[in-house]
Amino acid sequence: MEEHRLIKNIVFRLVRRHIAGFTMNSALNAVRYLNGDGMNTTLTFLSEHVSDPIKARYNANTYVQVIKQISRLHLNSSVSLRLSQIGYALGNGSADRLLDDILDAARSGSSTVWLEGGLGVTHDELMAVYNDRRAANPNLGVEIPISYYSRMDGIIRSIRPRSMVRMTSHPYMAESAASNRSNTQKGMLNRYMSAISLLLKKSQKVCIHEPDEKLMARIASSSNGHKKDLIFGVPFGYSKRRVKRLMKMKVNLDVYVPYGKDWSAYAIYGLASGRLHGIATTLLDGERGGAHGS
Repeated sequence: MEEHRLIKNIVFRLVRRHIAGFTMNSALNAVRYLNGDGMNTTLTFLSEHVSDPIKARYNANTYVQVIKQISRLHLNSSVSLRLSQIGYALGNGSADRLLDDILDAARSGSSTVWLEGGLGVTHDELMAVYNDRRAANPNLGVEIPISYYSRMDGIIRSIRPRSMVRMTSHPYMAESAASNRSNTQKGMLNRYMSAISLLLKKSQKVCIHEPDEKLMARIASSSNGHKKDLIFGVPFGYSKRRVKRLMKMKVNLDVYVPYGKDWSAYAIYGLASGRLHGIATTLLDGERGGAHGS
């Protein structure tokens, strides 16, 4: 237990600038600040390892309240929801009702909701949920890890016309453990550029969410002909120098703002790479072991 606490403290020191505090108010204040600097945001609540319906309902209610607060405070922010947070991995069907509650609140507030898979949810399950609800929820988007596909035409086949798509290089779902992380880095710029040209012909909104700052700068520099049609999503805590550079390029910038105490899974799948990924994975394995032992 002492070793696990030490690892968790090390990882948190490395990633804490990417997390907008533990409370909803701290996250909303961060969104207000970013809006004041002319940046759009996407707010997400960090909570994983849902193993009971009560926690799933709590997470869903949190998203409903976040959406209502964004509308009440007139903030410029969408929200991003992982299906694993509301119990899709449990397979008991209650997650469908919880998702409907969240989407009802989003329609009332004219808010955009992005769907992610999350741990224990496959990409096929995510796409099935998204395609089933897209027509009734025009402000509903989906996150696609382009590293999941060996060919770009696989992405195109999975997306229906006029969809909203957010691409990322980090697979954050059930297939993550089986994915080849070294291959996701090789030729990633070419993958992004190929996907951009194909998706812009079919999708109503295309967002690129890339935590690798150097790669994002290269994508923006290579997208001069498309940058007005793209949204460039960067994690909260991106270097100010990189953000200023992107803003000078006059791109549509969106900051991904996570908050909450359950941050370890996000640190592993959303931010960590290289040696840090190994340390962070050890952290999550320790948390799983503790959960099983309780």
